[in-house]
Amino acid sequence: IQQKTSLVLVFRVTFLGVLLLQVLVTIFSTQHSLVVAVEAFIVTCATNRLRSSPASSSSSSGIFSTSVLRKSSCPNSELQSLSSSLGELCGLSYQEPVYRPPAEWRSLILQVTIGCSWNKCTFCEMYQDKTFKARPIEDIITELDRIVDANGAPHVRDVFLADGDAMTLPTGHLDQILDAIAERLPSVRRVSSYCLPRNIRGKSWQALENLRSKGLSLVYVGCESGDDTVLSAVQKGESYQSSLDALQKLEKAGIKRSVMILLGLGGERT
Repeated sequence: IQQKTSLVLVFRVTFLGVLLLQVLVTIFSTQHSLVVAVEAFIVTCATNRLRSSPASSSSSSGIFSTSVLRKSSCPNSELQSLSSSLGELCGLSYQEPVYRPPAEWRSLILQVTIGCSWNKCTFCEMYQDKTFKARPIEDIITELDRIVDANGAPHVRDVFLADGDAMTLPTGHLDQILDAIAERLPSVRRVSSYCLPRNIRGKSWQALENLRSKGLSLVYVGCESGDDTVLSAVQKGESYQSSLDALQKLEKAGIKRSVMILLGLGGERT
């Protein structure tokens, strides 16, 4: 009984902590990346506490996996209110595991791609069991229609485009997705996505600005490091300059960037 009470307390504290940080994101939008980092720390602590308990899920998925949250043996009603679960309640099916940034905990997860288009980084195990593919626009529209038919549309405020780097999709494909979201989910305030610097290389800032006008207002850019030697060692396929170019182009288009940096990725100095 004590163990179950402890698990409930951990999730309640985690939920309240993340909720508070979401308020901070709204108030201090310029500090978004810092808040995301703190959110990750909170969720990591909670996940580690659960994994150390015999009552926790045996899943080894990462802390950002929605499947971990759904499978956890937690009776709290708070987790049942997550928008990522709303998709399943409305009949959407996901190819697991599905990952999203901690800041997207309330977002509807719309799986517009499967896996990661690069999938070679030595430090990442998120999509190793998936073969990358873009989902047909018809399938995505069908899923949005299911949400509407299930009366879920009024409850969706934010949408996260999964999987690893939806921004690799052609601009025209993204246009259609954003148009479908705007038409069927009128209450949506923000659409976001993971993004690799290479996803931006072939897109003009004008095309990106058009995506911004249609609701894509935030991307999570995996830069990982600003050191070319480290980037080469982990097979990132990017450089300091390619990351900088992508970030500057996104800025010119008016799209917010939340940059992911892995501290200690290069190991200890010798």
